[in-house]
Amino acid sequence: MIYQQIILEFEQNVWGTRFPDKPFDRGRLFDPDLKEEQAFPRFREVLRSTVKAFSSRLKVAIIIDEIDELQRYEWSRGMFYNLRHLVSASEVSENVSIIIAGTLKIKELYKVAGSPFLNVIAGTKTLGLLAEAEALELINEPTGYHLPESVAQYVLRQTGGHPFLIQYIMSNLWWKFRSRLESVTEGNVDEVIRLFMRERNDFAQWSDTFGEHAKSAFRFIAARRKVERSEIVDLLGSDNPMIAENAIDALLHVGVIRESDYNIYVLGAEMFRNWLFQGTGRPQPSSMTAGKPAM
Repeated sequence: MIYQQIILEFEQNVWGTRFPDKPFDRGRLFDPDLKEEQAFPRFREVLRSTVKAFSSRLKVAIIIDEIDELQRYEWSRGMFYNLRHLVSASEVSENVSIIIAGTLKIKELYKVAGSPFLNVIAGTKTLGLLAEAEALELINEPTGYHLPESVAQYVLRQTGGHPFLIQYIMSNLWWKFRSRLESVTEGNVDEVIRLFMRERNDFAQWSDTFGEHAKSAFRFIAARRKVERSEIVDLLGSDNPMIAENAIDALLHVGVIRESDYNIYVLGAEMFRNWLFQGTGRPQPSSMTAGKPAM
């Protein structure tokens, strides 16, 4: 049960570290005969008693990662509404904050009418692709700038500045070459990319988050490498510019394109593009039709 898991994490990693000599009161949250409808009220009781036992100024941050995965379950929406109540209307609302992280579907929690966190979330932070200089620093600094410059540039092109992809490639190169990074070649980078394709299914998950219009927009950008917003609007239908707006937003959010200049978008990771078009050849712009992607 997620409320029990939150309290366990708090007890072991926060309370046990800060107050090792002070017992923690779990209340009745862990009763063996606990019913589902009792879990949240008892969870709230534990937080209230914790604040009372320590200080009215105690601040507790509940951090939930991979929120997209939680949204797959039928019980998740009820949990989200409970958390909304916790931070907005409960007796411990001043003591509890919630930090949630996810990818595209996270926007359903605070942007869509009727969503559980609409008008409750105090702020959002969207992570995008690193700028070229930042990406090169992430590639080179941990290796002491021993990687050949041409190879560093190749890693940049393959990842598009995506921090996760850079980390995967560079960590594998580090463990394999460590003391001889000067000898790394583009072919070695390609070997790591093939390993990524065998080991991971991240690209399939990214692709699954795109709607049909986002898929069509990506193919359009991937074919031209650089397009203006107005071109995407024309492609997807100028009668409703929000279609293009949402498609672009989806692609930016996952990090497969970047906004290189105001309303100008360029392709992100070559390795994602190559994965997508593997076996299908280069995308042909003239064959694209709005809302009918071959993705």
